[in-house]
Amino acid sequence: MCITMLLGLSADPEPLVRESAARALGVYVLFPCQRSDVSFVADAANAVISCMQDEHFQVKVKAAWAMANVSDALVLNM
Repeated sequence: MCITMLLGLSADPEPLVRESAARALGVYVLFPCQRSDVSFVADAANAVISCMQDEHFQVKVKAAWAMANVSDALVLNM
């Protein structure tokens, strides 16, 4: 439930909420039980990519960090 909520919060109108959601997704994607879930990794990557196109700089920074973690999760799954 928390992860579904985070995916939705990544599109919130408030930039601080989007920033926090992107960071939380970047943390969750590194948990072994989450990174083995392919659909979660794909959903997290899509949410982070949309945050990377945000107009606020801090949201972009957190999204870039989260995308690095998504990339690490993909490498660890190989």
